[in-house]
Amino acid sequence: PDTLVYGPFLRYGGYDPVSHAYYASVLAIIHQARSPKAPMLHFRDINVSGSHTEVQGQHLLHYRGFNAWRFDLTILCGMPSRLVEYHVVPSAGNMFVTLPRYRFHVPGVSQRWRWGFFSCNGFDQADKEQEYGGIQPLWRDVMHSHEERPIHLMVGGGDQLYNDDVWNLPSMVQWLSIPEKASRLNYPFTQEMADQVEWFYFTMYAKHWSQPLFADALASIPHAMTWDDHDIFDGWGSYPDEIHRCGVFQGIFHYARLFYALFQQHATPGRVHELNGTFGGNAWHTVTCFGKTLGICVLDARTERSRAAVVPASDYVKVQQQLAALPSTVRHVVFVTGVPLIYPHIPGAEGFMHALSGGHCCAVGVRTMIAQTGVASSLLNSFDQVELLDDLVDHWSSAVHKDERMKLLHMLQELAQKRSMRVTFLAGDVHVAAWARFASAEKTPKIKDFRYMPQIISSAIGNGPPPFNAVRMLQLFSRKRTVDANTDQKMMPMSTGKLMRAQRNWAIVEEAPLEDGSVLKDGALTFQIRLEHKSMIGKVIHHREDLAIDVINIKVEPLLIQPEASFDASKLTPFGQL
Repeated sequence: PDTLVYGPFLRYGGYDPVSHAYYASVLAIIHQARSPKAPMLHFRDINVSGSHTEVQGQHLLHYRGFNAWRFDLTILCGMPSRLVEYHVVPSAGNMFVTLPRYRFHVPGVSQRWRWGFFSCNGFDQADKEQEYGGIQPLWRDVMHSHEERPIHLMVGGGDQLYNDDVWNLPSMVQWLSIPEKASRLNYPFTQEMADQVEWFYFTMYAKHWSQPLFADALASIPHAMTWDDHDIFDGWGSYPDEIHRCGVFQGIFHYARLFYALFQQHATPGRVHELNGTFGGNAWHTVTCFGKTLGICVLDARTERSRAAVVPASDYVKVQQQLAALPSTVRHVVFVTGVPLIYPHIPGAEGFMHALSGGHCCAVGVRTMIAQTGVASSLLNSFDQVELLDDLVDHWSSAVHKDERMKLLHMLQELAQKRSMRVTFLAGDVHVAAWARFASAEKTPKIKDFRYMPQIISSAIGNGPPPFNAVRMLQLFSRKRTVDANTDQKMMPMSTGKLMRAQRNWAIVEEAPLEDGSVLKDGALTFQIRLEHKSMIGKVIHHREDLAIDVINIKVEPLLIQPEASFDASKLTPFGQL
């Protein structure tokens, strides 16, 4: 590391619509040479005299001379919004050195929250990073948008950074070179591996979280994040169980999870539930409120993911309980899934690749032929699995996850109906902007249809989009599909008429009127997808007037049906039994 201080980084911790308490945490990672004792955080409402408060850092982790400190903030929301200024004071600070100060906005009690969503904040190929000018262009747009009108928080939907280069570490290259599969899977996770992997994840986070503009956003806009596969490495959760269970995979996951907990959750793995109010078995799911009328569920769809299940059934039971317990004022729930629930499916592709990865004699023969042609390195990955199969298995539309998706959908339909609560899915992962919807098979007005559940896809803020021909092929398979006897799904055209926009993008979300000029209806949301215009690609943008952004607005109406008169969460149908 080339600095003694990383951060500060702001995290959104939740809001209680009853007490109006707003929770946040600040993470600072400081070398012991700068702060041998616990640092202090000072914060104040700049519009209220005498509001200065000091918070002592809570120690989380010591690693190679660096200490990670967490500061918990509880702010009582007032009628006007608050502008909070804070700074961190190391214990060995110099009184003649001016410490940087940062500000963030806390919404007022009756204020509608304005928040952002992003995903895929990095690159899977170095040449893409150079071609697109890094992650900075759209983070500049985020910060300019924040200056024009405050963004109260940002939700990271996964792949906040790309850690795929873990496989280029010397000990990993040596492990991958073991020719016999059984020997490779039985190989222990050595101390040399542990040292290299631990240092890799720490430095990847420290450098990525310090990138210009992204670091500014992390210090001035509270974030709520969940992870996806690239936060670990490409395809985690979608390889065969024998590979996932091997010592090397589990050793890598241990350190990926350690630093995910630290940088994205401001905790250590054993304390995330305690410090953040998350829930689940080994996973860290979040259900909270963004203001009085909007609830959000951020699903951890990666920690316990396997080819058998995205999330364990026992965790869905807890998700159901948490959503049912949301305050009665909540009229809309945004359900963040990482990978989209609705996405084009190419018939036969998954079956062919499964067969090619299997042990059947025909598959072995085909794979031998592929190896002899010299293209095996591009078709078969380092784990002897067909390249792209992990991406296909990753999707909810995969044959192995379809039943789970159906059960999740039925659970949310029942909640929507009994609570009169609109549900909207929000996803990233696929590097396009798009939207889709579930709806009743029998034509029903949207505001009366509890099965009407839009899905917004916003991806990627950093990584480049797929090739034009790949997107075009996916659109050919975007027909309307039957989900069950009562529900169908459909990819929806955007304002341009296209089903997908292959441009880098992020989204702003805010509560909005049903129609321009109408009275605000609780639960109505507008998702504004902000896309990088092709004229910006590769350019260095320094000024607001140089930004070229395409904007698409997607309005989601509230659900206006009579809620169940005496709603009793204990009488909800158990998950999977509808």
